[in-house]
Amino acid sequence: MNFNYDLRWERLIKAAGEIGLEAILVSDPADSFYLTGAPEPMYPSGRTMLLINTDEKKGYMILPLLEVERMEDEIKIKNVDIIGYTPYEKGIDKLLNMLKDMGVKRLGVEEEHISDKMVSDIADKCKVEVKAAGFILKEMRAVKDDAEVKAIKRAIEITSKAITTVVEDIKEGSTEAEIAAELARRIFQEGARLAFDIIVASGPRGAYPHGIYSCKKVRKGEAVVVDVGARINGYCADTTRMILMGKVEEEIRDHISYVEEAIDEAIKSIRDGVRGREVDEVAREVLRKRGIAQYFTHSLGHGVGIEVHEGPTLGPTSEDVLKEGMITTIEPGIYIKGRYGIRIEEMVLVTKRGCEVLTRGLSQVFDL
Repeated sequence: MNFNYDLRWERLIKAAGEIGLEAILVSDPADSFYLTGAPEPMYPSGRTMLLINTDEKKGYMILPLLEVERMEDEIKIKNVDIIGYTPYEKGIDKLLNMLKDMGVKRLGVEEEHISDKMVSDIADKCKVEVKAAGFILKEMRAVKDDAEVKAIKRAIEITSKAITTVVEDIKEGSTEAEIAAELARRIFQEGARLAFDIIVASGPRGAYPHGIYSCKKVRKGEAVVVDVGARINGYCADTTRMILMGKVEEEIRDHISYVEEAIDEAIKSIRDGVRGREVDEVAREVLRKRGIAQYFTHSLGHGVGIEVHEGPTLGPTSEDVLKEGMITTIEPGIYIKGRYGIRIEEMVLVTKRGCEVLTRGLSQVFDL
């Protein structure tokens, strides 16, 4: 994929300059990938750091020495120096020395991906004013460019193909784990990774919104919730579909139709300039009129991109404003304890006057 890293740097540096930052410390691996194409390291946030000098428009990637060779081979831009530290060193020490050498007096940090101790060390030992700046990259990443949309569409294509193929072979007695394993295998065959742990939740387990697969066998008459997404070229898909194992009780089919209605109405309400909570309320009102809103226990949707959960949020308290180029899920669900769960999830691309449903080509409900 030909991602425009130069443009991303220009936008970041401009935004940083507007709030008086001389440098930015990027400690979220997803943001490092967004800015450099750097592969995600096998470490939690904070072990790998990208220090960007906004005046020089230059970056310094500080990371464990064993990751250096891979980073040098796979990073996609040239204006970043790779700096490794050994097991006998601490990355924070290298960072502090670099800040002192640069003479930085005002540093932006990603407040959700840095410890209070590290902030304190930077402020005290380098005499630096530390300012929360995580919102800059969050807002940038929320709006996708054409290359990002193309990457997400490819992830959706792989996911849809896996679901369609695997569903054909599901039989009574198949375990949730077996179904999940086959979905994963199909995704891996395409050169992709999993965007998240696969959810396969059948019968009463469907009432768990995050019912990761188990060894339970699926049975005739059960509704099965399948939530899966591929990740390829660094970008994710996230799709939920229903599988009905033969004849199911009429109430389940009625409730599925109500969820589908909520999705359709929510989709109609999406356009540039609408708040996330307004779209959530449209779907919630459909279920309220049908007498089942009390079973809808989560937000309507979330942004998808480099991470499977990112901005914007579509929920009852969301103040996020939808903008052209955002990609978000629409996933109303109802969960009735001890009996069943229903969730259908579409992914949509916000346009100026509406939205494009990216997952519409995949059946929402499979009858077996």
